[in-house]
Amino acid sequence: MADLKERLLPPKPQSAVNLRDASYRASASGRQPFQGMDLLGLKKRGQGLRSWIRVDTSGNSQIIEVDKFTMMRRCDLPARDLRLLDPLFVYPSTILGREKAIVVNLEQIRCIITADEVLLLNSLDSYVLQYVVELQRRLTSGVGEVWQSEGPELNRRRSSRSFDNSFGSTSPDYLPFEFRALEVALEAACTFLDSQAAELEIEAYPLLDELTSKISTLNLERVRRLKSRLVALTRRVQKLKEYIDDTEDFINIQLDNVRNQLIQFELLLTTATFVVAIFGVVAGIFGMNFAIPLFDDPGAFKWVLIVTGICGIIIFCAFVWFFKYRRLMPL
Repeated sequence: MADLKERLLPPKPQSAVNLRDASYRASASGRQPFQGMDLLGLKKRGQGLRSWIRVDTSGNSQIIEVDKFTMMRRCDLPARDLRLLDPLFVYPSTILGREKAIVVNLEQIRCIITADEVLLLNSLDSYVLQYVVELQRRLTSGVGEVWQSEGPELNRRRSSRSFDNSFGSTSPDYLPFEFRALEVALEAACTFLDSQAAELEIEAYPLLDELTSKISTLNLERVRRLKSRLVALTRRVQKLKEYIDDTEDFINIQLDNVRNQLIQFELLLTTATFVVAIFGVVAGIFGMNFAIPLFDDPGAFKWVLIVTGICGIIIFCAFVWFFKYRRLMPL
């Protein structure tokens, strides 16, 4: 974890002259210290750069520094969505699905998830660093395990409640990159809330024991503060649960919509197959070994095709009208 902190620390501020030279100077490990840095933002005065941790689909991470407008163009996001990731403001847990990105604000995890990368605000918070490590491990190894957090005391409390089984089995490895990154973010948020619940539990038992032995204004005030923290934590958990349920409902609605479109397409395809089969029936009838005057007419073949095609089109249009009349498909 210490090596990861050193590698993910933002670079020290330098002058404008030394910054250009430092971007091309290799570090002791042979890697560029400002790899992937957007130097165009340095030319724009009044636009502050922010340090981001970028994790690609292969599990490689790097530090990039871009301004807000470059990030907006890069992820095709409005300014109000990036405001949710600002650490100076406090917003409730939010998951926003956009056309080209997913904006995630879950407790300590504030990131932008796209189809080929995760852009995470650079921070020294332990949960942020663990998120990067866990996401890299799952992307490189392809094996999903339950999120594990640090802290021997909290782990001891969780082990008594079978915390390892709280999430159950993780999703399969064939899920898209966005869903795997979002899954790790949800697990990180749940682990953060669980750690706070464990801390409240550790504080609550001695306080309640002290209150039962001696009722005083100080003890009552401490219990009141503890209850306020518990109520606030419960609201945050309920808010997170609502977002998870809403996201699941939205995904189910989208899947049902796609399933209905496939059924409608299959219905049209079956109707078209039936119309084309009429030509096979006509060909089979005229392929029988019997003599009729129509065989001696040079233009008979053309008229047979024309009449059969017109009949097929009429039958197909009749089926489509019937489907529209019964509201089987929106035509």
